Amino acid sequence: MKQPGLEHLRDLNRRRPLTAAEAAQVADCLATEPDDRAEWEAEAALNRALEILPAAAPVSSNFTARILQEVAREESRRARQAEHQKFGWIFRWLPRMALASVVVGGSLLGFRSLELRQRRVLAEDAAQVYEMVAASPEWFADFDAINAIGRSANPEPKADTELLALLQ
Repeated sequence: MKQPGLEHLRDLNRRRPLTAAEAAQVADCLATEPDDRAEWEAEAALNRALEILPAAAPVSSNFTARILQEVAREESRRARQAEHQKFGWIFRWLPRMALASVVVGGSLLGFRSLELRQRRVLAEDAAQVYEMVAASPEWFADFDAINAIGRSANPEPKADTELLALLQ
């Protein structure tokens, strides 16, 4: 399609359907240049297919403003992400540290509770012993002698010098 008249008609065919006079002029041009017929027919079929497509959606009057608003929103999102990445280690370690704090705090409270329970039991036992001593003091009259017997039956262990000498 090197002919200038045919090029003009091709542009017209893209924009609108050709009139009868223009169609006759195309037929005359294609009769003189038979090689261009296949290309013309393919382009005409394409133009007909494009006419079937629905019209493009109208663009709103504030289209540019909305685009600029989206760009600003994207920039602020990226700035927040950069800020989040700056302190990202805090957000990664915060749940772990909270869990560790709960475990350590729970352990300390449990230990303290156990210690208080043991002290309470010891205090109750001491109160019972005191009540027994106050009710009948003759039970503990010979306490020192009984205590000395217990110590003499189980003397403190001494180093076995003979065994040490043999091992050396």
